[in-house]
Amino acid sequence: MPKGNLRISAPIAFGSQLLAAKLPEYLSQNPDISLELSLSNRTVDLVEGRFDAIFRTGELPDSQLIARRLAPYKMVMCAASSYLEAAPALNVTEELLWHQCLVFTHTSMRAEWRFSGPVGQHNEQVSGRFKTDNSEALRETVLAGLGIILQPCSC
Repeated sequence: MPKGNLRISAPIAFGSQLLAAKLPEYLSQNPDISLELSLSNRTVDLVEGRFDAIFRTGELPDSQLIARRLAPYKMVMCAASSYLEAAPALNVTEELLWHQCLVFTHTSMRAEWRFSGPVGQHNEQVSGRFKTDNSEALRETVLAGLGIILQPCSC
């Protein structure tokens, strides 16, 4: 039975929206574990930060660390109804060119969003007037009706 302190680092959006939802079950199943979750979009050093595990999305840069794919990181496009009512029609991803895309800057998808579906995978160029490295600020901005975002989905 595992026991002791477990220090985990994860990106803010992934950690607060997806990982945190799984932690109560993990802690219930492992009553001798104490867990500290550190949420940051910055690159962290496993050894210097004294982390036992680090979750990150995307490609692992060359290093001596070992990465394991745990699950697909699915994203969904979201917008407030107030934005969609006032904006041009959005029926296909190619029409994103005419929309305000709110960009999460701590990702490789700053200027290009990747999509996959029945016709395969493709990328679309996106731009907008608001960019941030904070998922909560991005959430508030989209809820205010200022554009479209990509958000993690537990679907």
